[in-house]
Amino acid sequence: MFMRYLVFLSAILCANILLGSCSEEKLAADKETSSNFEEGELTLASLKLAVNSFEVDVQSDSRAPEEDTEAERAIHDIWVFQFDATENHNLLIYPRYYTIANQSELDNLQVWLKPNITSTVYIVANTNQPNWITDETDVSSRANLEAQELYNLEPQFTNEGQSLSIPMTGYKDNVIINEESGTATNEVTIPVTRMFAKLCVKANINIDYMTLRSIAISRIPKASKVTARTGEGDDKTDYQNGYYYWNTTTFDLNGEEEHIVYVAENMQGIIEEDNNSGKNEGNAPAKALRLTVEVDRKDPVTGDNTHPNYVVYPGGNVLTDFNIKRNCIYNVTINITWDQDVHIPSSNCFVVVPGNLLSFEPYYREEKGGGYNFKDYLDVNDETGKKVIDKVEIIWQSKDAIGDNSNGDLVWYNSETQKIYVKTNTEGNALIAAYNKDDEIIWSWHIWVTDHDPANLSNAVRYTTYVWDSNGIYPDRPRTSGLEVMSCNLGALANEPENGQDTKPFGMLYQWGRKDPFPPVLKGNPGNYTVQNVGEYYDNSNEQVVGMTSAVDSTQLFHSISGTYMLNLSDPVYYAIQHPTVFICGTKEVMKGEQYVENILNYVAEGDWNHKHDDKLWGGLPPADDGSMEKYTINSQRNVHIYDNYGSSKTIFDPCPYGWRTAPGELWLGFTKTGLNPTNWDEVNNYPAPGWNSSWWGTYIYMQSWKGENGNGYTYFPNQGTRVGDGYGIRVGSCGNYHNATTDSDNRVNILHIHNSARLFHIFEFEFPMYYVKSVAGPIRCVRDPNPGQ
Repeated sequence: MFMRYLVFLSAILCANILLGSCSEEKLAADKETSSNFEEGELTLASLKLAVNSFEVDVQSDSRAPEEDTEAERAIHDIWVFQFDATENHNLLIYPRYYTIANQSELDNLQVWLKPNITSTVYIVANTNQPNWITDETDVSSRANLEAQELYNLEPQFTNEGQSLSIPMTGYKDNVIINEESGTATNEVTIPVTRMFAKLCVKANINIDYMTLRSIAISRIPKASKVTARTGEGDDKTDYQNGYYYWNTTTFDLNGEEEHIVYVAENMQGIIEEDNNSGKNEGNAPAKALRLTVEVDRKDPVTGDNTHPNYVVYPGGNVLTDFNIKRNCIYNVTINITWDQDVHIPSSNCFVVVPGNLLSFEPYYREEKGGGYNFKDYLDVNDETGKKVIDKVEIIWQSKDAIGDNSNGDLVWYNSETQKIYVKTNTEGNALIAAYNKDDEIIWSWHIWVTDHDPANLSNAVRYTTYVWDSNGIYPDRPRTSGLEVMSCNLGALANEPENGQDTKPFGMLYQWGRKDPFPPVLKGNPGNYTVQNVGEYYDNSNEQVVGMTSAVDSTQLFHSISGTYMLNLSDPVYYAIQHPTVFICGTKEVMKGEQYVENILNYVAEGDWNHKHDDKLWGGLPPADDGSMEKYTINSQRNVHIYDNYGSSKTIFDPCPYGWRTAPGELWLGFTKTGLNPTNWDEVNNYPAPGWNSSWWGTYIYMQSWKGENGNGYTYFPNQGTRVGDGYGIRVGSCGNYHNATTDSDNRVNILHIHNSARLFHIFEFEFPMYYVKSVAGPIRCVRDPNPGQ
C-alpha cells in the first residue's frame, strides 16, 4: 500500500469584487417571502452589478496575474435584503429573489427597496435556490442572515464544460433611497465577494516509468455560511455529519495540463507547531481539503504494476496553513520527482476502490496494544518457515469482488518485494489468507471493496458523550467530545438505506476479540448459514461455494465447532487465526435454538469462545476494582458496570482498517436521554429521517447532542441481526448488536443492543446472555484511531 505526502503550493490570489453598472428595465421579483411586519411603500433602486477583476497577491509563484473570466463574473440570480441602521439591524423588507436571464440586464438591475431611511442593502447572489429563504427562515436581523447557510454547493469544474455560477455575498451600509416614482434613479454600488475558492491544479511527473492516472479532490464542504469564517477557534468549517461533504471527486483529465475547480470555503485553521516536514496526513485537520494524485507505476526491477498515491493539502503555505478561503485562487503544482516508498503499516482490513490494485507489506505492523507481538504469528526471518508466507489465496469472496484467481494473477505474494498484491473488481467483501510451506493459514485479511469512501474522515461523525464518574452519569452537564465514528458498519456497502429493508448498510459480523469477519445473515430467524439465508459466496477460482452451514461439518464454509470442543483447544486464539471461517461456539452444543441460547447454563467458559479469557484482544483493559480506573455500577444485582477501560493503543487483532480502531464503551451513552436504558422511545436519541418509521431495518441516531440541539450530526445503525453463541443467525431486520473494545465483569461484553422500540433498546445489555457473551458475533462501527502506530 503506497502513500506519499507532497505539497507544492504555487500561489494564493485573493480578490475583492465590485458590483457595477445598471439597466433601466424593470425586473419583478421572482420570489418574495412574507414576514410578521408591514414593509410599507417601496420604491425602485438600481444596483450596479459590474464585477471587478481579482486583485492578485503572488506569494510563491512566478506566474503572471490572471484576469478573471466572464464566467467567473457572471451573476444569474440574487437575493435582496434590506436592514435598518439600528443596533439590531432589523429587516425592513420582505426578502426577494430575482433571476437574471441575460448578463446584459446587469447594466441596470432594478430592485424594490424601502425609501427615506438609513439602511444596509445585503445581496446573496448565485444561490440558484428560490426556496432558500422561506417564511419560516429567521432573517429578521442582519446577524441572523449572516448565520444562515447555503447548502448543496456543488464543486464546479471548468475542464468538464460546466457553466459557472459562483455564489457571492456583499452589502452596502449607510444607504438612503430617495422616494421616486416611475423609474429607478437611485443607484447603489455594492461590493460582493465570491463564496468559493478557485483551485488550479497541475501535476508534473518526472519519472520515466510513471504516468498520471488520476487527480482526486476530497473533503469539499456542501455548505457555507453567508459570512466568511475565520478559521480561528470554533469558527471553522467543521460539519460533523458526512452528509455535509461531497464524496471524493476525480478530475476529468481530458488531456488538459491544468485542472480547475471552484469549491466552497473550507477553513481548517493554522496548526501551531512549526515543522519542516510539510503538511501531511499526520498533522492535517480531519476535514482539511485534500488532493490525491494517483499514478501508474511499472516497477523497473520487478515489472509489477502498482498505483501509488501522492497526497497534497493546499492552503496559505506549505507548512501550517490549512485554510481554503473564499474568493482566493490556489495555484497548486505537484512535482513528482522521486519514487521513495513510504511504508504504511499493514492492518487486518483494507478499504479498496473497485478496479484498483492494492499492495501492502504483510510483515509490517505497528500496533502495540495488549502487549501482543505480531512476529509470534508472521515473521519473514523465522528459521522454521512456519511463520513465513509461501502463497496467498482467496478463502471466500462475494461475487466478482476480486474474481478468478486460479492463476494467481489477482491475489499474489512477491517474495522479493515482500508485498501482497490484490486486484479488485466489483464492490463486495473478501477474505484472503497467507499460507506457509505446510499449507497452513498463518494470517488473513479482510478486503472491503467499495467506492463510498468509508475510511474518509470527511464522511465520519464525531460523537460526544456524557460525563460520568464513579458516582453517576451526568446528562445535564456539557458533553465531552469523543472520536470520529465511521459512516457505516465495517464491511457495509452503503452508509444509509435506499428503503426500509435495504441490506446494503449491513456490515460483517465479528465474534468479540476476533479479527476475521463472518458475512451477515440476510434473512431467517433463526437462520442457518446457507446460500438461501446468507447469499452467494465464491472461492479462489470465483466458483460458487454451495456448501455452507452453521452446523458442525468441517467440509462446509462458515461451519461451527461446539464450546465443548473449544475447551479442548490448547490455544483458541491461535486456532481462530488458522481457521478464520470457523465459528467457535460459546454453547455446549451447536444450533440448538433460541430457548437454548437464552439460558446461561447452556454455555461453557461464561459464553466466551476463548476459555483462556482475554479482555485485551481489541484494545480494552481488564476491568479493575482496585481504584486504578473509574467504575460506575449500573445494576448491582446483575453486577453490571461501566469501566474507564478503553486502552490507548490498537491491537493486532483489531478488525478495523489502518487509522481506525474498535470503539470505546462510552460511545453508546449519548444514544439515550439519561445515558441508561430508556423507559420509552422519547428517551432514545433518534433522528426522525424523512420517511423513517419503526418498521425500518434500522434507525438514525444523533451523535453530538440531545435531539440535535447543538449539532446535527447523525448516522444510521442497521438492525442487521446477529450470529449467536450456538452458531445460528437471528433477528434480521429487528435487532442490532454492536460490539466495542471494552468488557465488563464476568466476561460480559458491552454490546449495544438496539431495536426500534424502547423496551429492547439497551445500551447496557444484561437481560439476555445470547447478546452479551463474547461468542456472539455482531457488527462493528470503527472510530478514528487517535494514536496510530502506538
